[in-house]
Amino acid sequence: MRLHSATGNEQINNSLSRKRADYIKTLMVQRGIDESFVTTSYEGGINEYSPVQANRQTCVTLSF
Repeated sequence: MRLHSATGNEQINNSLSRKRADYIKTLMVQRGIDESFVTTSYEGGINEYSPVQANRQTCVTLSF
């Protein structure tokens, strides 16, 4: 396993990213968005963000 930004290994980072994406999806569904309209994706272990704090981000894209 490779280390990324000294913040954990790829397996741990992918798991955390998936949990963040699922959490945002849950919030959207709880607020009335039909689950079939919500698609999630995640990328853990990204080593290209600076500062390191930017590594913990969520992006939501709305398409109408």
